[in-house]
Amino acid sequence: MKKFLTLSLLISAMFGMSCSAALAKVYQFEVLSTTDMHGRATAKDASTQKPVPNSMLKVATVVKQERDKFGKDKIILIDNGDLLQGTLVSQFALTQKTEKENPMLTALKYIKYDAWVMGNHEFNYTTNQRNPQLNYANNAGIATLGANIVLKEDGVNERGVAAKKGQPFYQPYIIKTINFDKNKKVRVAVIGFGNANNENWDRACNYPNEQFRSLDNPEGLLENEINKWVEKIKKDNLADVIIVSAHSGKSNDTNTVVEGFSMESQIISGVQGSKDVDLYIYGHDHQQNIEKIKNKDGKEVYIVNGGGTAVTKSIFTINFDRKHKISKCNVSSTPANLADYKNDKKLEQAVTPWYKETIAWAERPLGKFTGGWNKVASETKNKTNEDLLVKQTEVANLIHKVQLWASWMDYKTHGIKGATVSITSSVVSSKDDKTLAFIPHDGDTVSINELALIYRFSNNILCTVDMTPQQLYAWMSRVADKLMIDENGNAKIKPDQSIHGTDTFYGIDYTFDLTKPEGQRVVSAKIKGQNLLEMKEPVRVVLNTFRMAGAHSFYETTKLTEKDCAWNATDFHPEDEANVQSQLGEYVRHLKNVTPDQPTEYGYDSKWEVLTK
Repeated sequence: MKKFLTLSLLISAMFGMSCSAALAKVYQFEVLSTTDMHGRATAKDASTQKPVPNSMLKVATVVKQERDKFGKDKIILIDNGDLLQGTLVSQFALTQKTEKENPMLTALKYIKYDAWVMGNHEFNYTTNQRNPQLNYANNAGIATLGANIVLKEDGVNERGVAAKKGQPFYQPYIIKTINFDKNKKVRVAVIGFGNANNENWDRACNYPNEQFRSLDNPEGLLENEINKWVEKIKKDNLADVIIVSAHSGKSNDTNTVVEGFSMESQIISGVQGSKDVDLYIYGHDHQQNIEKIKNKDGKEVYIVNGGGTAVTKSIFTINFDRKHKISKCNVSSTPANLADYKNDKKLEQAVTPWYKETIAWAERPLGKFTGGWNKVASETKNKTNEDLLVKQTEVANLIHKVQLWASWMDYKTHGIKGATVSITSSVVSSKDDKTLAFIPHDGDTVSINELALIYRFSNNILCTVDMTPQQLYAWMSRVADKLMIDENGNAKIKPDQSIHGTDTFYGIDYTFDLTKPEGQRVVSAKIKGQNLLEMKEPVRVVLNTFRMAGAHSFYETTKLTEKDCAWNATDFHPEDEANVQSQLGEYVRHLKNVTPDQPTEYGYDSKWEVLTK
């Protein structure tokens, strides 16, 4: 036995100590990542006053435990984007206290993140609202990453440094050196990528000199962006380990450029079309996942996604040869589910004032709901967002009435005529996009807080556009084609479609018949008794800028963009007053008493239905 061991040691000495050698010493560092944390900075949700099971307070606890285990200098911490938007607290901070440090930035600083990748929801806000938070990050040494987000024209980048057209607007990558024993170190590159589909979601004025694809990559393909930056890092010998953090999803959706390809969800094609990357962090689709897939060279690599509910822990195990060169690098990944951890008390104490201030602001009474809302609440009990898209309800009608009313707000002062038709997708939603979060009852005195539960998207700015009868009909037809009849004979949204891309229409009496072939399902569409397609004049329509940005096939169908808007609420009103959510509050304040059968002040009341037999 002794002779055998001696022989093994002699062989190892002759050929160098490999990772598999019995006496090889291994070294470890850990990459921790979060994604889609969506403004969850406080212990309780200001909208519901319920505990938050997956907040940054719990992230802080996870990170502290891992730093205690590996050493604070052996941890790399990355946020993969969609950090700011999503809660009433963060909304209040961004819109009412714009220049102050947002509680999510307080959390990033406290936890000591290394990098923050720009998610699509970072661009829900104006530069005046977003830039102060970027400055707080930079001043704290937190790199804001977006290698594929480049300047449209010569100007200055995110750090205020002069830059040429096509150069990265944000920092493309960071290099962090992990030091082990003497002469043993690992240089780790983290490259960040935003979502190439962002231009289809948010208003161009929110990113006036930024585009979400490099000049040499007009298709916006993630693998092209990855390969370019990996090649540069390798050519310049900047790193031993390369990590890609991309705010891109895995699931397919409706924003397709070719069959089976989703511009917003490119992580699979990104991995399959690239190489020399040791770990891929992704997000956007809110689906917690850890799995291995093959890259361009056929090597299996981890793709990890915390889904907004976990910190992903990726441990790198490094072997060095006798010349202190890396001989092998292995990766293993596991989730740390945030619901299993306690809040960090020190961070909780730091952000609690934001919660209290938000509550005080949000609970101001605006008006009463009376005259039949109990019946509406009973009829919509246990209903989902999807149900509101296939059956007309007074809750959805309320949003339409608000949009029509708001579209006329500048008529007297600026002479801009409002709309007679309203378009909106499902609006009553909890954060799972499935169940209804709040339905008013008779006698309820409603606050901003509660109205935010009726319409939770604070970034949807109101605008109007003149649509030809043909354009309006085409969009109605496209929406009808997104529906199907399920096995129980009920109308449902097709599995590959989204509630956010499936609209209802008000000011038009219409019928969809799902038993008809696609393209023929709009069996009736009338405005004031006149067939839509027989009308000669354009129809002024009110909708939100998310739709006007072209998302979910709107541009493909109508060829309309924000440039075609006749009126944008931000032209005459502050950002925090121009969105649908704020105008809902103004409408309630205007009426003082809101009933389900409240007549439409502008346009006219209409009926619609979806037939399944």
